[in-house]
Parts: sequence; structure tokens; C-alpha cells
Amino acid sequence: MMTHSALRLAIGCLVAFVAGFGGVEAAAVSKPVSNLGLVGWWKFDEASGTVAHDFSGNGRNGTLSGSPAWIDGKRGEAILLDGTDDTFAVSNYAPLSPGTADYTISLWLRTTGPGDVLMTSGGGNAGTFTTGFGLVIPGGWQCSSNSKLFFNFANGTTRDTGFCSNSTVTSGTWRHVAIVVDRGVDVRFYIDGNLDNTIASSLAGSVDFTAFDSGTARWQNRLNGSIDDFRLYSRALTAAEVTTLYRYGQTTSKAVSNNGLVGWWRMDEGTSTIAHDFSGNGNNGTLTNMDASTDWVNGKRGKALDFDGSNDYIDAGASVSLSNNSPFSYSVWFKLSGSQQTRTLMGKHTDATGGASLGIDDSAANKLKFHLNSYASQRVNSTATFDDGRWHYAVGTWDGDILRLYVDGALDVSSDVANTLTFPAVNFQIGRWVGGSSQYFNGQIDEARVYSRALSASEVSELYRMNQTEVGGSQEDRMSSGLVGYWSFNGKDIDWRANKAWDRSGRSLHGSIVNMGTTTAPVTGKIGQALNFAGSTEYVEVPQPLASGSPFTISMWYYPNAINGSYEILYSGTDNIDLQLFFHQTTKALTTSIENLEIGAGFTLSASTINKWHHIVWTYDYSRRKVYVDGVLTADTADTTAITINDSAVRFGKLLNGLGYTLQGRLDEVRVYDRALSASEAKQLYMLGK
Repeated sequence: MMTHSALRLAIGCLVAFVAGFGGVEAAAVSKPVSNLGLVGWWKFDEASGTVAHDFSGNGRNGTLSGSPAWIDGKRGEAILLDGTDDTFAVSNYAPLSPGTADYTISLWLRTTGPGDVLMTSGGGNAGTFTTGFGLVIPGGWQCSSNSKLFFNFANGTTRDTGFCSNSTVTSGTWRHVAIVVDRGVDVRFYIDGNLDNTIASSLAGSVDFTAFDSGTARWQNRLNGSIDDFRLYSRALTAAEVTTLYRYGQTTSKAVSNNGLVGWWRMDEGTSTIAHDFSGNGNNGTLTNMDASTDWVNGKRGKALDFDGSNDYIDAGASVSLSNNSPFSYSVWFKLSGSQQTRTLMGKHTDATGGASLGIDDSAANKLKFHLNSYASQRVNSTATFDDGRWHYAVGTWDGDILRLYVDGALDVSSDVANTLTFPAVNFQIGRWVGGSSQYFNGQIDEARVYSRALSASEVSELYRMNQTEVGGSQEDRMSSGLVGYWSFNGKDIDWRANKAWDRSGRSLHGSIVNMGTTTAPVTGKIGQALNFAGSTEYVEVPQPLASGSPFTISMWYYPNAINGSYEILYSGTDNIDLQLFFHQTTKALTTSIENLEIGAGFTLSASTINKWHHIVWTYDYSRRKVYVDGVLTADTADTTAITINDSAVRFGKLLNGLGYTLQGRLDEVRVYDRALSASEAKQLYMLGK
């Protein structure tokens, strides 16, 4: 019988579950790079001006000084700095600094170096700075080469030792560079999608990016070269994720320019009352009469919003940026819920003063309409209907003369409509007609965009095809032999309306989420999304995945955020404990228990092991009980204890017998196998999250 002195991470008959600068899926052929933990994203696709917009949604727009040139980039546009006085700088970044968390820097670079300063933060030079980071091509004073990368960071008082790439990057061609900082573990260099070098790093403390810039002479020479698609993540990307970012830039088709993009609602938040505008113009939309959790559903790309056809809509305000009286474009993915007509997808229109809208036709059910001013004459209707339960892509453009409607990437219909367009002084809305507070859309909407120009046919086609692989996605097709339970906790694998965590093993052992809410439970995970357990009454209960007498493996990612307390990871059994994984209350040691026989697992909670992700694998084959932590064998004990499964359920985060010992921290990617995985397989599971 488990006592009150044990800190249990319960592994009820075998299963445990458990994002930064700040939720999270994937596929194989068509979805965009994940924005999980993306806290800064400067695409440099504006093609003109002195502002480089932040497309992460955090509004940290960059300023271009001197006279950087806009050029064709690796994907879309890029900026070329002259090495004399051109700079790209971001200020007021402190609220999004990584602090003590992991982070990743990613960018495309083209230079012939050496001596170029790619990006720096904080004062001083390479030998004196104490805050922020620096990424340079040192020109020989570091890294024993004129052409390698040098990276370092500081915690406010102390610099780390500094890190060098193995490969050179000054070929004069586009190179993809990613620096992954796994705090307290290592710094990893990736060049063109491949791991280039790994160097141990032990520097603790908070890292602050108060501001950063490219092209300054703070560390050495100014950058004489080009940068594109610069990203900051508040987590350590995996090798697979970095490769995906590299391949994302290898596309043979030219990315659609963001020139003229004045509104972009990706609808990937998952749990929010706000649909953020990723165009950089701050036209955030307020969800009205919509549930902040249950109306977020799986979309065409990541998440989407479900509109009930009764009173649901998004209000994006009356910004003049959404009231372009000259050429413009509306773009949106949609899926109808049943037959309907006279519904609005998006627009800014009234009968009295005109405007424009895109929606479902008022005269023919399930067809699209796109119109200016009056309904009668200045409109086009689609030739097809769309009540097939599938996602479709609609784009309406007006170039001042011709009204065009594109469906699923191809031109469907056009009409000469040379007229004067004046938008009314009303709010831009998604999901209803603002002119009469009616025409509520019934279905799902994703990826809504507004441009202050008419997109070309090729751009529409490219936007349609931009349904590509997401980084940080589901691992459900990996390591599936003997898999009898798998709870990823990713956004698409949780239904908050039913409080269910879906089992992706194929056995439908779906978990019940208890005492968890959408505002605090979903957090950034090691892979995609995780669940946060606050050490109170939260837990997840699933049907028993194992049978009596079966060997097993239990695998999970766990992020402990405290040392004291009673932490049950996985638990099966009441007074007679079948299986249990927990941290001992007195020793703080990770402990396994089979039929009340407790054995230490060779890992202890301490100041150096909390506040970071750890991968735990427990295997049992009726001769040996083994535990692997972060890919390394930490415990190997002879054991022949017979297992009798007494309960039909397994609980993650809390005991089944009503006692306390609740989990504190995050759980992610919980798996149960009905076989004992080998050491190489345990390492492979660990590497899936690296």
C-alpha cells in the first residue's frame, strides 16, 4: 500500500502523461511550418519601406536604417545590407526574452564574409558583453577560420565559453542557419538542415534580449550580405523541425509576397477570445458570442473556428487599413455545415453605403458570391456548390476594373466592374454581415486574409498550395510496433467540449480530462502541445491499456517545475498497486513500483533537474526492470514480479484510491507498449523530441 510519504508520479498499469517566450500538429505533404513557440518572425517580404513586420503576432516590428535594398530572397523577398550603415533592429523585445528557457534562432543567410555580424543583442563586444547573444562570422579571431559561425550568450553577468560551427557559411549562396540552445545541456548548430556541431553548455541564469539588431559594428564588421526569414522560438526545435524549416525554404515556387497584406487571421490560437492579426497591422479580431475553448476546432491548417450560424462572428474593428478603396483581395478557407444561403464569410459592407463582402449567395444555395457596393449588379457568383463537407479555398479580387472569384486555386468566374468603391465606416467582420447584423455563417473558417491589392492568378494558386508540413507535429506514425496506448496531448488530439484526450494508438482508449481548464492546462510541450498539472486536483483517466502478465514499456516527456510535493505521473490500482511511477516525497527520487515493490530509477529532483524537459522510459520483461532518462539507462534491476491488473482504468497525475499525491508539472507524449523496448528503441523515442 502506498504511504503518504511517497511522491507519486503514478503509472497506473502503465501509462503516464504529461509552452514561452510565450498549440500544434503535422502531416506529410501539406501544412505550414509550426508556430508553436514562435515569438518573432521577420519574413522580409514587404518589398518596400523601412518596416520589417513581425509575423509571429507579437507585434515586434523591426526598423530598417540606412538604405537596405529589397531583393529576391530565398523565399519571397529579402533584405541586403551594405556593410557600411545599413541595419535591421528590433527594440522593446524584453517581454519576450527567453529568460531561463530553451530557445532557437533560425535564418537564411547569403554572404561572402568574413567578419560579418549577423545578429547581436546587448552592449559591448564579443569579449565584454554580459547580456543577450551574438551570432557572427568572426573572421579568424574565433573558430580558427574566417568563414565559420561563432555564437555566444550571457546571463547578465557572465558569458558562456562561446561556440563554433564545424562548417563554413561564406559561399556567397543562400545557407540556412539554426542555433538551438538547450539550456544547461548544449548548443546545437544546424547548417542547411543538418546537424553540424553540438557543444555542451552549462551556463545558468536568465538570458534577456532587450533589443537586437543586424548590421551594426558592435562586435566586429557590419554585415555585408543578405538575410531572409529570421525567426526566434521560445523552445529548442528538434532536428526534424530544423530540417523542415530548411525544406520550407527549398520550395521551387516563389512565396506569395506579403506586400499589401493588411489582415491575416490564422486562427491557430486554440484557446482564446482573440483571433490575432499576423499581418503586423494589429487588426486583432474579437470572438463574439463564441466559446473561447469549444469553438476552436481542427482546421485546414492547424486550428480553425467553428461558427454556429446563429450569432457567432469575429469583429476586427474599423481600422482604415481594412478599408482600401482601391484594388483589394479577400482570401479564406471555409467548410459549410449543411446547406445554406445568404451567409457572409468576411467583409465590410452595408446596403446604404456599399463596401465589399465574400460569402454564400442569397439566390442560389451553397454557391459563393463576391460583390462590391450593391448586390444586384456588381457581383460574381461561383459556378459550383460547396455543401460537400469539405474544405474549400475562396479568393475574391478587384483590380479597379475586373471582379474575379477564384475557387480552390483556380479562376472560376470574372466580370467587368469598373466603378468607384467606398467602404462604409463600420467594422470589418468575419462570419456575419455587418450591415444588418445578420447572415451568420454556419461552418468553419480558417486562414482569412485581406490584401490592399489584387492578387495575381499565380499568387492565388500558390496560396492554395501552401498547405504544407507543420513543424512540431504529431509523432503518431513513429515507433508503433506494440503500441497499445498513445496520448499526444496535441491540440488536434484534445476535445475540450467533451474533456477528452484522444488515444492515437488505434485502440480508442480515450482519456477523460478532469478539473482542467482551457486557460491553464494547454501549454507548449516538448513535441507540440502538453498538459499542465498544477499539483491540485487535476488528472487524466484512461481505460486500462495492459493485460495481466504482459511485459510493458511506458514512455513520456515530463517537465517538473518544483522539488517539494507529491507527484503521481501514472498510477493503476487502489490499495494493491499494479503499476506506479512517482517521485518519492522524502528522497525526491524517481521510483517505479510493481505490485508494491518499489525500486529507484536513478534520477532525482533537484535545482539542476527541474524547469526543463526530461524523457522517461520504463521497461519490464519479467526478468529486468529498466529505466532510461533522456536516452540513457539510469536503472537496471533484476525483477520477476508477476503483474495482476486489478483496475480497468489508469490515472495520470493523481491516485485512483482518492489520496493526494497530485502531479505538478507538464506531461507530454505518453505512450504504452505491450512489450519491453530495447535500449536503442528507448533512445529513438528520446531523439524524436530532440
